[in-house]
Amino acid sequence: MREPRDDDHDPRTGYYYRRPLRVAEMLPVLGAAIGAGVVTFYIARMIAQRTPLVPREPSAAKRLAERGRTGRRG
Repeated sequence: MREPRDDDHDPRTGYYYRRPLRVAEMLPVLGAAIGAGVVTFYIARMIAQRTPLVPREPSAAKRLAERGRTGRRG
């Protein structure tokens, strides 16, 4: 990669060239990405575990089992 020169500057872009970032410069970005992932996982987990406000109608098999009619002969 060549060194930047003074005439390389384009005022529309606001920078001369892209430079490689050091690990110390990437730590805040990595922390934000990990934090966003943890928050997203927590929200998805809470939505998946929520209790329905209206109870579901029991299935036919469960109603029959409660009445003692399991359908088994013997």
